Amino acid sequence: MKIVAGIYSEGSDQFAVKRIVPIVDALKVFFDDRVYGKEISEIHVGINLVEDTNTPITGTDVLRQGKAIKCPLVLNSRDLESRDFAECYTLVIKKLSERMKEVSGIPSLSDFKLNSLQDDLLWLGAHVPDNISKLAKAKESTSITGKENASRQPISIAENGFWDLIYHSKQLHPSNLSNQAQMILQTLKGMRSEDIIGFEMRLRQLLLAANHYNILAAQKIVEGDVSDDSFLYYRCALIMLGKEIFYACMDNPDDFTKELYSIEGGAEELLELADRAMKEKYGSDIQDVGLPREICSEFIDYDFGVNKMLGEDWKEADLPRRFPKLWAMRRTDRVG
Repeated sequence: MKIVAGIYSEGSDQFAVKRIVPIVDALKVFFDDRVYGKEISEIHVGINLVEDTNTPITGTDVLRQGKAIKCPLVLNSRDLESRDFAECYTLVIKKLSERMKEVSGIPSLSDFKLNSLQDDLLWLGAHVPDNISKLAKAKESTSITGKENASRQPISIAENGFWDLIYHSKQLHPSNLSNQAQMILQTLKGMRSEDIIGFEMRLRQLLLAANHYNILAAQKIVEGDVSDDSFLYYRCALIMLGKEIFYACMDNPDDFTKELYSIEGGAEELLELADRAMKEKYGSDIQDVGLPREICSEFIDYDFGVNKMLGEDWKEADLPRRFPKLWAMRRTDRVG
């Protein structure tokens, strides 16, 4: 996706312009190798810097023009002057994300993956660099080609893209976690190295999200004994159930008794997929590329006890009351 940007200032003061230029440059680099469908290949971002945002400006509609989307932004130059680089960065990403929502109202854009674009913008907005100019090197950060790049944080693949892999594997193998993992492996092998690493990063983020007392309670009821490793493998299996069940279980696992009992034993294989894909893809050249788990572990550690548990803690005596459906199945399983 090519970002074509223009910055228009109504005053002679170029301070606000200097704040925006590195942000625009960073966006160009970040989106350069991303694809959101065949219909749209460019986003034209026109940034209008004004001293009074109440002043009407013509031509500010988000619209399609050939294979491009025109997305004008109006920013208060004085407001930018009062912010540091990081705050300006966050503001621009937020404004761009808000405007891009209007794309859904453009007819005949069936192939444009707006949700994936919004996921990337959401990631950008949540990862403000210490110095905004560092983001201009995002391409280097996502293209891991050796040990010299190991200290740069890789970028996760879009969450929707991750869940698409899970969804399609589950559709073909709805009750076999091992076969499901094999299908994901084959897909990963056909992806770029930075996207395989991005898969590992997204997996780690989701494992942290599932580091939740409700999930721990569900596993305790289903399996009885819980260890650090088994809790990790159970969270992997929960991810394999798909996005809707994954997030809903954190609110109330009692609504998914059948599913949560079906993943007893976990899905340790999910932890190895990115490394296996990279090894099979690059063979003897793997040392020049690096292993995703080794690269990503420097930035996200999913080991139990390292990260704070989410949700409300519980005592084992409270489990029958908090999750009666899960508990009832457990008691039935123990009969005889």
